[in-house]
Amino acid sequence: MALKAMVFVDGNWFYHSRQVLFNLKNEDGFELDYRRISSLISEWLSASFKKEVDVVRCLYFGVVQTNKLNCNSAKQIAFYDFLARECSIDVITSTIDYKSDVSISEERAIGISLSAAVLKNCVMPDSFDIAAFVCGSSDYIPLISQTRMLGKRTAVITMRNFGDMQHSSTQLHTKNVFTDCEPIFFDDHVDELRLIRQEQERECKSCGAKEITTWAGPEFYCSNCRSGYQRKR
Repeated sequence: MALKAMVFVDGNWFYHSRQVLFNLKNEDGFELDYRRISSLISEWLSASFKKEVDVVRCLYFGVVQTNKLNCNSAKQIAFYDFLARECSIDVITSTIDYKSDVSISEERAIGISLSAAVLKNCVMPDSFDIAAFVCGSSDYIPLISQTRMLGKRTAVITMRNFGDMQHSSTQLHTKNVFTDCEPIFFDDHVDELRLIRQEQERECKSCGAKEITTWAGPEFYCSNCRSGYQRKR
């Protein structure tokens, strides 16, 4: 019988740390295939635990920023909607109103939400066997340790640091007493994460015209509408 895994993604860390992968490839147009992330993590965990592992849920924790200068929350919401609709990822968001609530950081809001979800699922019977933490901060070590004390196996999926890009704590870069396998590094699997675009016919969100495109994002606008928008600018 396969082991069941739940994946807990610090979305703020992952989104900002993607630059490591972009820099490693150093290719124009390189993009990540978010649709494959859950299945790829299942493969990586199976190899690490030397047993079949099924990812039963992947939870992505993010924030929605409101009343923040030069921040377009609509783009954040569209990205989260894409993860939920197209990638079978459960998105859990915390809203931070920068006009009235300046006491909590994005990192803290996500950390609290992620920790609550982990501990809640730990006490639910037969919910999962392995908790996989996609993160880069050593602040999660107490949570990972507590998860293991509650009888769950644990794994860390992170990224190495390259040059001046210090995106993750070195405490997460080796197997420790709080994990059951060696850490898994996204940077070891860059080619697997690559989005391979395929031509498809899509309908323009603005005018309804259909056009062949390789764009796989949640919103599509035809070439005429895009040109018209550029002229207006």
